[in-house]
Amino acid sequence: MKPEQIQELRHSLATPQVERNAEEIVRLIWLTSVMTDELQQKLETLQPAHDPDPEPAPASKPAKTPRK
Repeated sequence: MKPEQIQELRHSLATPQVERNAEEIVRLIWLTSVMTDELQQKLETLQPAHDPDPEPAPASKPAKTPRK
């Protein structure tokens, strides 16, 4: 793009609606970040980060085949 085209594009985008949209996008990104942090904290309270002594999974028994 030519410098004149870039300047013209910048000028055409500098409208109140574009500014409001940009502010709303920034606000939503911030809100998403805050909510993600809160959900992560809640998840950590529900699940321990590391279980030092996990219970072994029960061994599965082979299916019995009927005798003929």
